[in-house]
Amino acid sequence: MKTDRHFYYLCVIPIFKEMKKLYIFLSMMFGLFFVSCFEEEVDEPWEEQLSEEEQLAELAKKQGVSVTGRVGEYTYVDLGLSVMWATYNVGASLPIDDGDLFAWGETSPKTVFTNGNYKLTNVAGVVNKYYGNDNQKVLVPQDDVATQRWGEAWRMPTSAEMIELRQGCEWTLVENFNDSGVDGMLGKSRKNGNVIFLPTAGWGDEEGRGARSNGYYWSSSVSLKNDGEAWYTCFGTSYIGLCEYALGRSNGLSIRPVHPKEVEE
Repeated sequence: MKTDRHFYYLCVIPIFKEMKKLYIFLSMMFGLFFVSCFEEEVDEPWEEQLSEEEQLAELAKKQGVSVTGRVGEYTYVDLGLSVMWATYNVGASLPIDDGDLFAWGETSPKTVFTNGNYKLTNVAGVVNKYYGNDNQKVLVPQDDVATQRWGEAWRMPTSAEMIELRQGCEWTLVENFNDSGVDGMLGKSRKNGNVIFLPTAGWGDEEGRGARSNGYYWSSSVSLKNDGEAWYTCFGTSYIGLCEYALGRSNGLSIRPVHPKEVEE
C-alpha cells in the first residue's frame, strides 16, 4: 500500500496540478476575450453606426438647433446666407453654453478686461495695431481667435456678415431655451427655416463678466468712425432684435465663428 500511495502522489497529483494550471489559463483567456468583445461593443463610437445625415440629426437633437454640417469637430448651420454660422460660441460645446470672452484681436480668454491688459497696445497703453494709417481694418488670421482656436477653416464674422445675419433671420427673445435655464436670441432663417441660438452670455470689463441679461458678439471689423473701437452685435431684454454698435476693443465679448461656403468639409 505504501508503494501504491507513493505511485499515486508521483503520477496522479502532478496531473491534477497541470489540469488546474490549464483551467486557470483557459479561464483567463476566456475572460480576456469576453472583456475585449464587450469593450469593442461599448467603445464603438455611435457615429460609426449612423449615416452622415443621421449623425447630423442626432447632433441637432442634442443641441436643440439646426445642424447642417461639420468642419472638423465643430458644427455649423446653413441659414441660406453667404457664410455658414457655427452653432455655438468659442469656448463652448453646446449652443446654451456661454463660452469664453475675448478682447477684440486677442486669442486667449481673460476674466478681467482693461485698457492696461489689452495686448494690442504699446508700452504707453495706446492702441498700435489696426489703428491709424496701417490700412488693416479686418482681423488677420493670427489675431482671429476663431481661426487660432478652431482652425484655418474658421474665422470671426465681418460686420457686413453680422448685418446679413440680422437681416436674414426672424429673431425672437427666448427665455429658458429648451428648459435649459438659458436666455438668448433664436433666429429663424427667412430663406430655409433653419434656426440658430445665441445665448445672453454677458460681457467682460474691469469688474469681470457682467450680468447675463444681454448678449454681445464681436465682429472682425474695426469701426470706421473710431479705429480704437470695433463693431459688435448685441441683443437682450432691453432691446429685442440684433443691434450693431462700436465698442472699445479692450472689452470682453463672445465669439460666434463662421466659415466660408467654399471650404471643403
